[in-house]
Parts: sequence; structure tokens; C-alpha cells
Amino acid sequence: MTAISRGSNEAIPPECGPKKHSIPEGSQPGWHPAGMRSITLAWRHRDSCLLILDEKRGRKVATNFGLKITGTAGLLTDAAAAGLIDFDDAFIRLAQSGFRLSPQVVESLRRSLIHRKA
Repeated sequence: MTAISRGSNEAIPPECGPKKHSIPEGSQPGWHPAGMRSITLAWRHRDSCLLILDEKRGRKVATNFGLKITGTAGLLTDAAAAGLIDFDDAFIRLAQSGFRLSPQVVESLRRSLIHRKA
């Protein structure tokens, strides 16, 4: 799978991506252009792309387009499932960095990790 970053500067031809289709609710003008470029690029490569996006509004737009998405928390959970990092340590450090994530979401991810290992 190809991971597309928010800051990608790859040129997108006008005939590719969401701009060709109606823009879903939640993507009104004024939304961050880098986020829309990332979604457009992910749309172009939608059969083999996993879009990494944390912003709530951007995730809604990407989901409306049927794109496969994950975020920082999902990446950390996958890394913990693979034994690459310690789940609790990673989420403590994430919180210390100022990243906002509800305790309910963290607990849900912890339970999903336990089920993966079972």
C-alpha cells in the first residue's frame, strides 16, 4: 500500500480525483489546501492507498469518498500489534506531545490490540 502524506507536492492532473466529482459535505472552501491535495492524491491511487490523516474534517471528507484511512493512533496500534513499540508508552508519549485523543478511544484501541493478539 502507498502511504500519502499531507504535505505531498505531487502534481495532480485536473481530470483525476475528487475535483472531477461533487465535493462531499464538510469540504467547503477555506478547508486546508494540503488536506484536500492529500485526499485528491489518495483518490487517484485509491486501489492501493492508505491515507494517513488525523484531522476530523478531513477524515470525514475522505470517508465520504470511500478512501481507506488511518491516523496516528491507528499507526501506533498497528506498530504495537507487530511488536515494534509498547502500546501504553506510545500513547503516553503521544499525549505528552499535545496530541488530543479521548481516553475512550485509547481504551477501544487497547481492546482491539488485545483481540488481535488472542
